[in-house]
Amino acid sequence: MAIEEKKLADIFKDYDEIVAVYLFGSQVKGNADKFSDYDFAVLLDDKPYKDGKLQLMGELITDAFSVVGQDKADVVDLSEAPIWFQQVVIKSGKVILEKSKEKRLHYENELKQECLKEGVPEYVEDGKMRKIDIQVHIDTIEENLKNLSYIAEKYSLEELKENKIYLDGAVREIQTSIESLIDISRYIMRHLRLSQAEEYWQIPVILADAGYIEERDVNIYSEMIRFRNLVVHYYYKVNPEDVYRIITQELYDIRKWLETLLKIVEGS
Repeated sequence: MAIEEKKLADIFKDYDEIVAVYLFGSQVKGNADKFSDYDFAVLLDDKPYKDGKLQLMGELITDAFSVVGQDKADVVDLSEAPIWFQQVVIKSGKVILEKSKEKRLHYENELKQECLKEGVPEYVEDGKMRKIDIQVHIDTIEENLKNLSYIAEKYSLEELKENKIYLDGAVREIQTSIESLIDISRYIMRHLRLSQAEEYWQIPVILADAGYIEERDVNIYSEMIRFRNLVVHYYYKVNPEDVYRIITQELYDIRKWLETLLKIVEGS
């Protein structure tokens, strides 16, 4: 059930550092599913922050969780986001809180000029699938695969077991890669008006039933999702041998799923 806009705006109203707040993503577009987060982007005043920006963002996300539910919100600092992402927020999002219209409009005009200068294509919201809508997930997967390949080349299984920092890092990057694949898949399923999954493991099944992925890959992708669920809910049971097997033998499966999804988006 959608939360009324005023209640969402009230999350941020007492923060003097905020100029404006945008709500963007599936909650604005009207195609949210049971897994959808509330995506907020904040425009912050250009001044020193009392306890530092990181502390401020932590307080904002905590307050957002208290209203929309634990882990059901993302809060993005626009000043830290790439300009193509900022443009997507401005063009497709909705201003739900504004403390200075003058400063917001100045920011949006400056962003428009920077996008023109850098040759960023103008974002048009017309309901079609676009790679730029999922670019943040693509970038996450690409960066993770690079890092995981490095760990696989540098460390043996025994060395990885002894280096908890790299082991934990590998687990986290496998998890976020799978979650990014899930998010891209859900984006495609919404746009193609396919059946919506009630559980993550159903996603590859639905895509295969509709002819978008090969039947032989369903079990592979379902196993990836099961590993993600294990990491999230039973981290203490994660086996280093499984982690090492994934980074040395199964990164190809992550890459293949991504490439399959990109073909669907780019061919639409």
